[in-house]
Amino acid sequence: MDLLECYLSKMAVIGGVNLVKIAVGQGLNDLLVFHNIGTCDQKLIRTSIELDSLLDHYLVWYKPNSQGMQGWQIPGSYNYKAREYLECILRNTVALPQSIHHLINSLSEQVTAEIMILAAQDINTGRSIIVDGTKRAMALLLMNIDSPKKTEPIFKSIYPISLLTLRSKQITKMFPCDYLKL
Repeated sequence: MDLLECYLSKMAVIGGVNLVKIAVGQGLNDLLVFHNIGTCDQKLIRTSIELDSLLDHYLVWYKPNSQGMQGWQIPGSYNYKAREYLECILRNTVALPQSIHHLINSLSEQVTAEIMILAAQDINTGRSIIVDGTKRAMALLLMNIDSPKKTEPIFKSIYPISLLTLRSKQITKMFPCDYLKL
């Protein structure tokens, strides 16, 4: 069992902590290490059209149920799709979180590091969920709608925007809480 498989086997035990990102961040950046559990690829996002492809992903954030409660353990609360969440922000039915507002301001001023977004795709259903970098993705999408001229320098920056996608038949076991309500 290689190091990554060991991480993944522990994920269910410790509640779905994003050990895939931790493994990649610790230097396991050769994406071939995922060959036993699925495939992993990295795609650079260099245009508004490529950025808009994120709108079809689900988010780890949940819609409120009829009682206004939300979360993976709450009956009637289901994951937002990125497109749906963005539309709710634009219609003011969901408040823009301060953290995303701060990211928009920060990214508008200067990009100082790579922007990485991690998605997990269940190849059984084709459903994909952003499991890390959700706030960064939403900030970029909102900037692109509000002022596409603000995102152009980010696309041209020396620091790339990367979408790292892990595809597996086992993805729902690797991210059990995230895939529970899709």
